[in-house]
Amino acid sequence: MDMRDKIGITGGLYPENLEYFRELNVGWYKWTPEWDDPNFDKTCSGIASMLRELRMKWLFTLQPNFGNPRVDFTKWEGFIHKVYERYGDVIGAFMVGNEPNCVLFFPQNENTIDDYARLLMRSYEIIKKICNLRVLFGCLAGGIFDFYFKVRLKYRDIDSYFDDLALNLHPSYPPKHLRTELKLVTKPVWITETNRCVSETGESYDSKTMGGVVPEDPYTNYINLKEIVETSFELGARAVFFYTIRDRKGGYFADHCGLVSADGKKRPAFYLVKSLCSDFKVPSTDTIYILDYKNRKITARIHSAQLLDIPKKVLDMQRDYWILRDYFS
Repeated sequence: MDMRDKIGITGGLYPENLEYFRELNVGWYKWTPEWDDPNFDKTCSGIASMLRELRMKWLFTLQPNFGNPRVDFTKWEGFIHKVYERYGDVIGAFMVGNEPNCVLFFPQNENTIDDYARLLMRSYEIIKKICNLRVLFGCLAGGIFDFYFKVRLKYRDIDSYFDDLALNLHPSYPPKHLRTELKLVTKPVWITETNRCVSETGESYDSKTMGGVVPEDPYTNYINLKEIVETSFELGARAVFFYTIRDRKGGYFADHCGLVSADGKKRPAFYLVKSLCSDFKVPSTDTIYILDYKNRKITARIHSAQLLDIPKKVLDMQRDYWILRDYFS
């Protein structure tokens, strides 16, 4: 499988951002409005058209009303049929619900487990009658499986109603936790959101408190993000998605999570994704820089003629230097 088939972007597929998608050459996209959004058809038709142009696949999230996961299943079945008929040529997999363990999308009360389990099971049955695409258990906010285990405790056969699990990792998620978390489940996992980007002022939206800003270090965040990607694939993740392609100005989306800043500056994470999907190479140079990650400094410079004698680990660090050079101090 080509590496681009394992890398995706969540959000931001607008005409003004097409140049970034083309340069990155990622294979997947994730974003879907609520099923009764009055602009649903217009939004999805626009996305599908751009995905066809980019030769990308859509991880299509079947999302009921925010704050109300209960649906009329007769209408829900008709909705899924309509989605597949119109966009099936670009849909690569279905996911049932966005962050069912987050109050922003699903109310967290005594009915949540039942509501989500029924939505998942019925959706799975409908989809499998239409096609053989994979069905994902809704991406879990915070990168923890507690909600899934609660559903499985009450519905013992729930694993028969989805093919893969999905995780959304908040920006400060420690990579070492992935090793523990991913070993807790037997189903394949997709990392459907992750990032460690910060604004050019060195401050980032505080994802833990849902407000304010915290000081961040682009260098440290880049290394953290790289470790999350490497750990995910090492432990068998089917795909890793980055949130998001480009920041917008103001509010929640203000300069804290995009691969590209609101003013169009490509961040180190942008080049990390490009290196994964597009064979990004170290620029031609007579000088190779050896980095000391811990102390953030160059420890040696060697002539490129010695390149054949350099271990792969050092070459990986060299590529990181070129990705990080605008931020290196």
